[in-house]
Amino acid sequence: MDENAENIEAGATDYTGLTTNLVSAYVSNTRVPPAELPALIASMHAALGGLGRGSATQAPPT
Repeated sequence: MDENAENIEAGATDYTGLTTNLVSAYVSNTRVPPAELPALIASMHAALGGLGRGSATQAPPT
């Protein structure tokens, strides 16, 4: 079993590690100017950290 699956099962997600893996994979396939890397890293980390914390949206009444 891979490390990410073990973390999820244990209930402790390493957002820094996930961010590192995702950003690394993204920039290996996409040209990203060096000046944009900090914003990309911050955005990815914030997005991962926000998963599961949002309030459930309800469908509008019909």
